[in-house]
Amino acid sequence: MLNLKLPLPDLSNSVCPECKPTVVSLQKIIELQAQEIVELKNRVEVLEDEIRELKKLSKKPKFKPSGMEKA
Repeated sequence: MLNLKLPLPDLSNSVCPECKPTVVSLQKIIELQAQEIVELKNRVEVLEDEIRELKKLSKKPKFKPSGMEKA
């Protein structure tokens, strides 16, 4: 299962006061889209597993993250 959490920048000094509501709403949209991407990737993985099962192919091995990559 994928998890995507984006760090939100501090808007107090970097955005003009008139633009802040727009930037905040755009950040919310980006966050919702990121969540939807994760859900869709998980759904694709489930469907690919189902296709493999129906075709009598071996299942994709499940690898746990090594913990070496910190992005």
